[in-house]
Amino acid sequence: MKKHLKNSIAAVAMLAGGATAALADQTYTLDPMAVSTQSAGGGLFATQFGAPSAIIAPKNTGFVAAQLVDPRGGIKGSDKDGDISFGYTLGNPVSGVGVMLGMDITSVKADKDFGDSGSFSLTLSRMLHAGPNSVTFGAITGSGLGGWGSQKNNERASAYVTQMRFYDMGGKTLPVMWTLGYGQDAKYVGNGTSTKEDGFFWAFGVGATDFMSVSMSGTENQANFGLGFRIPGVDGLSMSLGQYDITNNTNRTQTALSVAYSMKFGK
Repeated sequence: MKKHLKNSIAAVAMLAGGATAALADQTYTLDPMAVSTQSAGGGLFATQFGAPSAIIAPKNTGFVAAQLVDPRGGIKGSDKDGDISFGYTLGNPVSGVGVMLGMDITSVKADKDFGDSGSFSLTLSRMLHAGPNSVTFGAITGSGLGGWGSQKNNERASAYVTQMRFYDMGGKTLPVMWTLGYGQDAKYVGNGTSTKEDGFFWAFGVGATDFMSVSMSGTENQANFGLGFRIPGVDGLSMSLGQYDITNNTNRTQTALSVAYSMKFGK
């Protein structure tokens, strides 16, 4: 099990960037990204869709992610749109504090002003406990920092805990991860409104095959479903496909496709 615990910390792959919250209007996710336990050795891996994870990539890891959503903001009749995110990690969340810096560019449609909106994000992560078959991390995130365009004066904060556990399934190790957190503008107040309020968010993910994981996430009044994919033969490249508000409880059903690439620079 120690090998898999090491992989969960040192072989993290980004599947989605931090701009999703602004673009998809899913602000409870704050800095949504999926985390993978994939390693060079393959095997089952777990991801999360639609919620942040307190387990961040090891230091000196950079990533770029692009996402397409339809419809924009989950508003029926709106056009599809995309965003681009960049990030870099510093520090050591095991022995100290890990830091993830992000820049999010929202709205990348060619017929509009590219990059006319965006913001920065900052996540601080720390390992809270390591057991024989599990590891638990805590994190705090500030998003919408230094925003411009439609993201100006849209600062938000959240705090959350993520645990990764590994189960022996008779020859294969099954990874399972969950997250529970509380954040500003975490949920919609009522059906069909754009008003939001602070609240709890959650996520659960489990490895399904060597190349796919399954996850769910949500708040008190909304549920999301997503799949995470490992791309065979290309280290650091991954994808996710999912849908927000799968029951349309808040009239914000939206499909999201993400592609990301991460690379470690130095030790």
